[in-house]
Amino acid sequence: MEILEQIHLENPKKFHLNERKIRIDSPNVIITGGQKCGKSSLILNKLFEYKKEEYLYIDFADIRTPKNITFEQCIIFCKQKNIKILAIENSELPACHY
Repeated sequence: MEILEQIHLENPKKFHLNERKIRIDSPNVIITGGQKCGKSSLILNKLFEYKKEEYLYIDFADIRTPKNITFEQCIIFCKQKNIKILAIENSELPACHY
């Protein structure tokens, strides 16, 4: 759980976010698509509407992110910290419903 605490304290890397034609309006979303089509921009645009304490953003393409983090660990951490939004990118984690 220490690694999740560290990830939570870090801000996602900021880059120029283009306004997207599509917005995330649903509470549960799975986004798929080709490379460089704007998936990350769409996610980060939504996350930046919230305070940092309200979301956990994990990008498994980031070499600093351990690959052994489980979905269940993320859910437990989010419940403990009262995190409203969990965003996971570039993962093979199986989706679960909680």
